Amino acid sequence: MRWPKRNGLVNKPFAQLYIQAIIAGQTKAVEDRTAVLLATRGRTFSYGNAEQAHDEPLFLEKAGEISSISFIVENAVLRAARSLDRVIQHLDLPSYDSVLQLAAADAAKVKVAIDPLALKAANLMFEVIGASAMGRDTLNDRHWRNIRTLSTHNSVSLKAKVLGDILVNKKLYQISAISNLALYVKRPKNLRRYLIQLRKQRI
Repeated sequence: MRWPKRNGLVNKPFAQLYIQAIIAGQTKAVEDRTAVLLATRGRTFSYGNAEQAHDEPLFLEKAGEISSISFIVENAVLRAARSLDRVIQHLDLPSYDSVLQLAAADAAKVKVAIDPLALKAANLMFEVIGASAMGRDTLNDRHWRNIRTLSTHNSVSLKAKVLGDILVNKKLYQISAISNLALYVKRPKNLRRYLIQLRKQRI
């Protein structure tokens, strides 16, 4: 995504949200994979509460938690995408800088909030699918690895500190301090629609 020099600052929060959209897609993939594997799992605990794994309350609780996390992660990304859409609408207006600051903060909030949630969902899947579904050939750990790798881009702790400073002390930061990530892709016409499509492209 390349804007003219001044407007190019929007690249940074967009790049951050781009990565979070991929994490959202991976979290949705965890949800879908959990549903399939639990529905077809043959055995449950010998001391469990149901004869079939897909009826085991403990497994169903974890599956429900995964589904809820996936919902929150997706909607957090879409909320921040709407903020970035507003930046595009204000490119040539005096309000551009303030709108961009808000959008960058929203993108940072998404990272701080969903990185640990997405990893939690992937970890919960391991508790549901059983050891027999964790063989190397199954690749059922790929979503955890993808989320873990993507979440290493930028520090959650540093972003949280900046967000806290903005909230409590009303500090103004350069966009690079909030987003600190640059990535160039083709500029989409509608950012929210683009991120929805990106989320659907699950690895």
